[in-house]
Amino acid sequence: MKNITQQFNERFVPFKALLIYKFDREEKADQFQNSEKETQIYVESYDIGYNGKPIIEISSNPGWSHKINDLTQG
Repeated sequence: MKNITQQFNERFVPFKALLIYKFDREEKADQFQNSEKETQIYVESYDIGYNGKPIIEISSNPGWSHKINDLTQG
């Protein structure tokens, strides 16, 4: 099998990144009823710049700067 990573990276340019979070929460009504499971989904979308990194406003959300840096170094 051929490694086409370099060819793929030359032809296709990333332009959008999606982060999808899932949170499962169990609620118990009382000791005689079964637990109900509730799933919540949260989606974030980022545009990707020419340098391959997400374009975000760090000043509007300073808590996310470390998370974005971690994602772009992968």
